[in-house]
Amino acid sequence: MIFPSLIRSFFEVCNKDAKRNHYVKSVTIESLFQEDQAQMLPLNEVPYEIFLIEPRKADNYAKVTFDNNLYSSSPKYAQENVYIKASSDKVWILNQSYEIIMEHKRLYGNGLQSMKWLPYIDLMSKRPSAIKYTTFYQELPDNWQKYLGKQNTEGKRKGLTSLYTMLQKHDMRTAESALAFAISNGVNDADSILAAYRSLTSQVQQLQPMQLNADILSMPSFATNNARYDDLFRQEVCSL
Repeated sequence: MIFPSLIRSFFEVCNKDAKRNHYVKSVTIESLFQEDQAQMLPLNEVPYEIFLIEPRKADNYAKVTFDNNLYSSSPKYAQENVYIKASSDKVWILNQSYEIIMEHKRLYGNGLQSMKWLPYIDLMSKRPSAIKYTTFYQELPDNWQKYLGKQNTEGKRKGLTSLYTMLQKHDMRTAESALAFAISNGVNDADSILAAYRSLTSQVQQLQPMQLNADILSMPSFATNNARYDDLFRQEVCSL
């Protein structure tokens, strides 16, 4: 790591050295640099994009292989011809009209997978009664498969809608943790799972119970006696 103070000192040395005369031309290095700058062409307004593009065929899960790694697209592109567009840090899946289906961070390694779940969950939430027959349902984490498998059609729909909401901002591991947290607290309805998710991902600091010092005056406790109210109302009724 290069420290800012070291960078500043380096530039100070360079600026000081620029005042020195060139060893042949008898003019300062700074003035020669200014002449060079005047001859430089401006940078392109549109950045030059460097990428590779290749045709591919998506598998049954609508995933595409590139550099021995898998990238998801969208369920409707299962077994369809698509294109891979890859730069040094990004991978895009394109349709036959070169429109972007999905964008991923490029993986470096072998046998890795980048899975973007939103289009898959969106489709499953529209057909909840048929999710067990879809190939990508088997790709869901175990706890979500078990949870959805125990729900009726409406429960599946609500569960998948909650999962979709979570995946809009966080990854599947967060959704797994939210489901596990909800179930560990004895609740498993879709709203409670979302509440568990928001509890886990909230940036609000959890407040601890107030601790009072020993010198704080203690208030006397009062015992509730509803019989007095009963007597009062009984008297009012008798006087009418």
